[in-house]
Amino acid sequence: MDTQKQRDVISSAVCVVIGFFFCIGSLRHGSIRSVFPNAGLFPLLGGIILIVLSLITLIGAWMKSASADREKEKFFPQSYSFKRIVLFLIALVVYTAVLEFFGFLLTTFLFLIFLLKAIESQRWRIALMISLLAATGSFVLFEVLLKVQLPYGIFGRVFR
Repeated sequence: MDTQKQRDVISSAVCVVIGFFFCIGSLRHGSIRSVFPNAGLFPLLGGIILIVLSLITLIGAWMKSASADREKEKFFPQSYSFKRIVLFLIALVVYTAVLEFFGFLLTTFLFLIFLLKAIESQRWRIALMISLLAATGSFVLFEVLLKVQLPYGIFGRVFR
């Protein structure tokens, strides 16, 4: 099995399992009560969509014939690919660990700067602009428009 086909099969199978767990978890919250959607409707729909799309990719990968003249590709084509994945996972763990203390806005801003500079090697100007827009945009979306309470952290007095 060539590497691309192997990647598609593994990632599709994992996504099918994740979608299955989303569907099972959503059943605890109920999907529809009377005619109105309950809290479990969107996770159920998301799980179903994830399963369907993953199965399409999985079937396509199984049906794909390996080209004989195609060169064997490494799982991590670039030498720094594994390093990027490890950095991302470490940053994600740190993000979740400090989110309550520093608050959503600052933590998300710093997390995105790290991703754009350390992993994607963007210029400072681009990294700062994208991080600022994404952090404030998501804050406005969730806190202001959807009325979801986000952690304020050490800046709790400023925002309340």
